[in-house]
Amino acid sequence: MQSKNNSVTGLFPTGNLSKFKLCIFSAVFYAVICLPIKAEIANTDICLMKYSDISLQISNCENTLENLNNNNQSLNINEDLINTRLKLIELYTKQGDFFKARRLISTLDNEAQSEFSFLQKFNFLRRKGILFYRQGELPKALNAFNQAVELAQAQNISEQLAKALSDVGTAHLAMMQYPEALQAYQQSLKLKEVEASPDSIAVTLNNLGTVYRKMADWNQAAYYYVRTIKLYSQVNNLAGVAHTQENLGIIFLQQGDADKAIGVFSESLSFFKEKKNLHACLRLSILLGRAYLKQDEVQMAEDFLQQAEQLELQLGTSDQSTLLKLSLGELLIEKGSFQQAESLLLTGLDFSQKQNDKNNEINLLQALVKNAQKFKQWEKALLYQQQLTEKKIANYQSNFVESLAQKRAGFEYEQQLKEIKLLSKNNQIKQLELVNKKSQFFMVVLSLIIIIFIASFFILVLWKKRRQLKLALAKEMEFHHQQVLELGASYSSLKMAFGQFNQ
Repeated sequence: MQSKNNSVTGLFPTGNLSKFKLCIFSAVFYAVICLPIKAEIANTDICLMKYSDISLQISNCENTLENLNNNNQSLNINEDLINTRLKLIELYTKQGDFFKARRLISTLDNEAQSEFSFLQKFNFLRRKGILFYRQGELPKALNAFNQAVELAQAQNISEQLAKALSDVGTAHLAMMQYPEALQAYQQSLKLKEVEASPDSIAVTLNNLGTVYRKMADWNQAAYYYVRTIKLYSQVNNLAGVAHTQENLGIIFLQQGDADKAIGVFSESLSFFKEKKNLHACLRLSILLGRAYLKQDEVQMAEDFLQQAEQLELQLGTSDQSTLLKLSLGELLIEKGSFQQAESLLLTGLDFSQKQNDKNNEINLLQALVKNAQKFKQWEKALLYQQQLTEKKIANYQSNFVESLAQKRAGFEYEQQLKEIKLLSKNNQIKQLELVNKKSQFFMVVLSLIIIIFIASFFILVLWKKRRQLKLALAKEMEFHHQQVLELGASYSSLKMAFGQFNQ
């Protein structure tokens, strides 16, 4: 009889004891090993989520990156590590912390990118290009964006291709290559309108508005900006609305309505200060300084431009550095400091030439002419005016030649496509002719086979009939032969019998 007790052995049959121990061990292993792994994966997901507070998201991503770096060797979560770094590059660039973003770019540049997925390679090229663009290194930015376009085209993925084309347009826009910018943006918009989100479409509409604004086509620019604001408002993208209103403010400023521009700029600056977007604050501080200069409110202009200088010291060199030097130079002109203004403007001119920033290069030369004229430095004014004229002519010729080359390339491409189509049609005709000849040959062979078969059949039938006739004839001949033999015997008897009579 089995004894009963309160021991483990009594509670669980001996056969189930090992299973119980295994369950305990599994639970401990899950708690000690699996939960931390899941926590780290969850942290990666949290890092990649969209936040309203960019500083909080950066803090979470930095903590995630630290955990992944500590556990990368043992847990083999390289994909999460790459994605977290890419997200931090994006966030640092948005916040204007270019030094940290560039350090992470260098880290990823030194890694074996053969392990990157397509999306990781594509995002890395875009992040790199956007960082170069924000730092004013336009040729490098354009090169990175073009690589992203080639990668997306090779994979034939329209969503990524649309984004990369939009980036290419932005780089061309900054380099005053307006036909190229329009072409890239229109190609991007055509792809986005099929399947992209309203946010993504709004980005390209905003960019198209900026191209037309740069070309001084205010009506077209305002048309695209209004469309952009409507789309951003539909999806409650307040940052997008603020940025597009900023662009509308630039139109107001260029049309001479400084009061309206200041109102829009101040509203956008308040929004971006709340969001701690330092790069946007730098941009708007410069714009407000320029707007107050238009109103001859030198002190207010100086206050905002000094704020912009402080922000640039925090952020380092950016795409706003040239415009800031231009604005400070114009401020010094208003304050009557000829030499300081000239020195600062020449520094900005040198920087713009290195960065291929043609738009600000022309503006800086115009400011140098104005500075020399104001202080009656006629020789310098003439020198700067000659440089300005040469630069405008060179830009015009360059744009004309590039536009002509693009049209010629487009025409040649169309002709090549037509030739290819004609060659294709010709090949199709030849293939049809070959198929037709093969069909004819096949029909001839088939006809011969059918004729041979029919002839053989008739020959066989005739042979059978002839054989039957031959057999019948042989029987009949045999019958007649037999009859002849019988008749021959009868004839001899008759002859003998009738031979006794005279004829």
